[in-house]
Amino acid sequence: MSWSSKRHSELAFKEGWEIFEASGSMCNRQGNWPYQVMKLDEEAILESDQDAWKLIITGAIDGKAHHLAALKFLRAEAKPELDLLYRDHLGLLTEQDNWERSILTHDEMLDGYERTIFGKVITNV
Repeated sequence: MSWSSKRHSELAFKEGWEIFEASGSMCNRQGNWPYQVMKLDEEAILESDQDAWKLIITGAIDGKAHHLAALKFLRAEAKPELDLLYRDHLGLLTEQDNWERSILTHDEMLDGYERTIFGKVITNV
């Protein structure tokens, strides 16, 4: 499954982020985290991956199609990554959270985050 149309990918690139295949990452050691949202280092638009996460969430709140497409793709293909985006937005990340562990993410948990952030479930695929 591709995360976007060519247009969505172009818009993400202009904003300084992309969803990258990361199946070789330590995060994917359980096979449930094969994609990650990352800033584009060569573009130097965003300072961190977390800036990209914030941009995607706020864009989705504003109804931007490529941001909504990114969230839907992560829901289908990389739930732990989506969990990080939502917990970061809600201020729920702790010092124990790190990006080198695979976490089991349940749909009910993601639904709850979406209801809190968007007022409804937006990515149920």
